[in-house]
Amino acid sequence: MASPIQRSPVPADRRLRIGLAIAAVATIAASAVVLHRFEPNANSWYPKCPLHEMTGLHCPGCGTTRAARAILHGDLATAVQLNPLTVIGGPIFLMMLWRNRRRRQAGKPTKPLLGWAFLVLLILYFVARNVPSPTRSWFAPPSPQPTIAEPTTPR
Repeated sequence: MASPIQRSPVPADRRLRIGLAIAAVATIAASAVVLHRFEPNANSWYPKCPLHEMTGLHCPGCGTTRAARAILHGDLATAVQLNPLTVIGGPIFLMMLWRNRRRRQAGKPTKPLLGWAFLVLLILYFVARNVPSPTRSWFAPPSPQPTIAEPTTPR
């Protein structure tokens, strides 16, 4: 009698990586659904930037939640206005990470120059967002505008 074909077991580290990837995709999808449904300006339960809350300074990530919501609604111009570094630099940063991972897997040396350049860009962006001007910095996100119409009182 022929023996049944035995499958080689999937290594535990590969199962873990697959499980983590599935969990990450599910978390991102659930977050996108919540963000699409509930606007950050109208719901106070979204996390606030601790640096902005304590100091009034805009960190490089300020406006990212609202920018992500604008992207989900197809409004790329508003997303860039809210946080240009996240919208433009985010995909570039992810490509850099992917490229470095592929180089490591191929046994090639990684080049830290791009990482250092991105860090310098992040610091310069932080400074540019907080440069005082007569109104506000060009890179600072606009103040959140509530979408719920507030009743006006006659004067």
